[in-house]
Amino acid sequence: MPSAVEINALTFNWNRHNQGITVPFFELKQGENVFVKGPSGSGKSTFLNLLGGMIAPSSGSIKILEQDVGAFSSRKMDRFRADHIGFIFQQFNLLPHLDLIDNVTLPCHFSSSRKARADEKYGSVTKGAKYLLQELGLGDSLTAGRKVLALSTGQQQRVAVARAMLGSPELIIADEPTSALDTEHRDMFMQLLCKQCESVGAALMMVSHDPNLEQYFSRVERLVPSTDGGFTL
Repeated sequence: MPSAVEINALTFNWNRHNQGITVPFFELKQGENVFVKGPSGSGKSTFLNLLGGMIAPSSGSIKILEQDVGAFSSRKMDRFRADHIGFIFQQFNLLPHLDLIDNVTLPCHFSSSRKARADEKYGSVTKGAKYLLQELGLGDSLTAGRKVLALSTGQQQRVAVARAMLGSPELIIADEPTSALDTEHRDMFMQLLCKQCESVGAALMMVSHDPNLEQYFSRVERLVPSTDGGFTL
């Protein structure tokens, strides 16, 4: 099976006094899901930012969908990210002046390929957004024009999940996605996320402090302390 992610000899240091993280080799196959755990400060979010091209490694290579993203210009990386990667951010990054539907459909305005996939799967991006929000238990919140700031923190997080999934990106990157959810909605979210990833063959990479999520993943990786004072995956 082709690789969704392949990392070789990667290092990242915040500065010469901070050893950061080291990844000798890591591979995530298309359709596979991996849970990354580690203590606070071990570099879990940094690792996801490296995968998403938001920051560059100090050394080594990162391939996403068999493309060497380290060779991309900033503009090409932005386009690649929009087309192929769905992010679920810990801080949501929703736009407060937009309603639920407009927040969820936003990625499809920046990616014609994600828009085309949403149109094919659901009939339109709007129908796709409504379907995902209803599946995530937000059907009662789809009042026309209702802004995301009118929602609870947990509800806003589910909007962020729907936004990441719309348009069937090949790689989903999730940073502590269930931190604001109660047990019922956490399990609902994980079941839907795994179902959606499986239906389109998407790879899933998630970091979290919640050990209860490990049951949903075929593989668990750990960031552990290294001899140089940093952390190694």
